[in-house]
Amino acid sequence: MIVNFNRPHSPTQSQFIKDFTRSKTAFVAGLGSGKSFAHVEKGIRLLTYNAGCNGLSVAPTYYLAEMILIPEYEKALKHYGIKYKTILSKMMIKTPLGKIYIRSGNHPERIIGFEVAWA
Repeated sequence: MIVNFNRPHSPTQSQFIKDFTRSKTAFVAGLGSGKSFAHVEKGIRLLTYNAGCNGLSVAPTYYLAEMILIPEYEKALKHYGIKYKTILSKMMIKTPLGKIYIRSGNHPERIIGFEVAWA
């Protein structure tokens, strides 16, 4: 599936979103700076670049995962024309490209047992 990544973003967001040279990246910024937007944009790029594989997306808290991250993923997937089904009981979004597991970072020791190509 070819996706035209055309949602506008700031230069700082762009630097984070397009950085695939490092195994670990972070986007640290203030309230309302677009961290969730950048997180999701990068996640969807990783999903398309690793089609057929699953990914893991972690929010700082369960509340942010459910109320911010999942709706932001749904908005972006809809924008890019990628079909999806959200399964809230499993905190997962299924797409034809792979599954996106959504987890909270409140208890990182519970984030185990996933076979994913990206996180």
